Amino acid sequence: MRIRLPLTDKFLWKLYSLLENAQGAYEPFAPRTMRRVLSPEWYNLKKSYEREKAKKAFSQFIYTLKTRGYIASTGSGEGILLTSKGKQKVFRAQLRLVTEKPRRDGKLVMAVFDVPEKKRHLRDIFREFLIAMGYKKLQQSVWLCGNDALEATERVVKEYRLEDFVKLFLIKTIEQ
Repeated sequence: MRIRLPLTDKFLWKLYSLLENAQGAYEPFAPRTMRRVLSPEWYNLKKSYEREKAKKAFSQFIYTLKTRGYIASTGSGEGILLTSKGKQKVFRAQLRLVTEKPRRDGKLVMAVFDVPEKKRHLRDIFREFLIAMGYKKLQQSVWLCGNDALEATERVVKEYRLEDFVKLFLIKTIEQ
């Protein structure tokens, strides 16, 4: 079954990928500007969405993304940035496309977490991720997964700076 993402999610995901790739290509002492690095890709991205979004002008689409807090303009007004809310939207879109692959070695991945109340939104995002990856709740903050999810989980923990609150284990079996 092919999952279709909403247009907003697809656009934010492509923008996120574009910015991630550009950061690796752009060096502070390079003789070119960030605008020159991004121009061809940004132009192609803009044109593809202008064609796809024929009924609504591209500028209205960008305005809507700004008012929802997914993107922000740079100080010079020449570029846009993906906000943390936009990154969360991209993350949730990526979760819809996750396919579960069982671990070949039969081991389980265990995630134990205790995220403080003041970071509740991060705890909720992490819980959504665990469910999407196929984790099952053993106790309130102890989750197990038989899928190959260790690397993806480590990446999410690092990206959201949850290292102090989440511990990951690779275990053979659980004794009843």
